[in-house]
Amino acid sequence: MASIIFTIGIISLIVFWLLFSPITVRLDTVNNIYYLKLLGILTIFPSWTSGEFKISIQFPFYRFELDPTDSRKWKKNEKVPSKKIKRNIPISKIISVIRSFKVKKFRINIDTDDYYWNALLTPLMLLFTHMGLQVSINFQGKNDCQLIITNSLWRMGWAYLR
Repeated sequence: MASIIFTIGIISLIVFWLLFSPITVRLDTVNNIYYLKLLGILTIFPSWTSGEFKISIQFPFYRFELDPTDSRKWKKNEKVPSKKIKRNIPISKIISVIRSFKVKKFRINIDTDDYYWNALLTPLMLLFTHMGLQVSINFQGKNDCQLIITNSLWRMGWAYLR
């Protein structure tokens, strides 16, 4: 009896940990860091090995790469088409799930390579800066973006069910 309670407790802890652990998306063109990370379990990031684009998936103690350009691995088996039930998700649910994401860092630096457009955009960028966003325009040819977004399965599920 004690082993059953122990097993149920361990499974419950794992489920709660998966529900509440943060999911982080980081896009950083300044430092060339791009990944999707589920805390401690899974990291998905792009990799360029020998000039080829691959998607690397890393688990603890195990890592493998997928080649999205390899058509042999992505062939679909031809099956008899079955009747599919269409489920229309209301746009309000989609918006509430999108609003559940937390933006931890947002910084963008833009140059349009045209002095006239840069000068026109400068007052708009100042308005964004006063709103608390780190948006800037430069005249040096630099374009970069830093974005860190977090969420959890619990927040997405709660936003969908509300």
